[in-house]
Amino acid sequence: MVTEDLSAILETLRDMGCTIGVHKNTITLSSPAALNSVDFIRTMPYPGFPTDSQAIVMAALSVASGTSIFSENIFDNRYKHVEMLNRMGADIKVDGRIAVVRGIGKEGQLGRLAGCKVEGKELRGTAALIIAALNAKETAEVSGLEYFERGYVGFDDNIRKLGGKIISIHS
Repeated sequence: MVTEDLSAILETLRDMGCTIGVHKNTITLSSPAALNSVDFIRTMPYPGFPTDSQAIVMAALSVASGTSIFSENIFDNRYKHVEMLNRMGADIKVDGRIAVVRGIGKEGQLGRLAGCKVEGKELRGTAALIIAALNAKETAEVSGLEYFERGYVGFDDNIRKLGGKIISIHS
């Protein structure tokens, strides 16, 4: 395993308060009870922070305490998931390529999103909505899974193995 390929995302996870263990063939991650905000995340070409991780990290930071700022430097219109995260109770404002995420968590306490119906509009944004739904206080329903299923095989089984409760995944 070449962990240097993941260095930008691993560093961001550390900044969020996660403990990362890098071993010969595995990476272990332990999350704190409450995530830290990250001052500034700028998507960049390799070896920078990957644009493909932006939506999922944004979903996680939406329940942290504090403010995180994202700058999307790779693709235009990469914030399609923000409207749905806000519907769930996130506090995210977008201005062009900049997104300001005001985490709903309190100091030392992870925030909880609201369960509701949301719709994914592309692969990574739909994955972010599923991650957000796993945090919701009530049941959340995510549609638009045809995008998600193109890129993630066995996701629901893996989440169940980690203790997440997914009732069903189907298009």
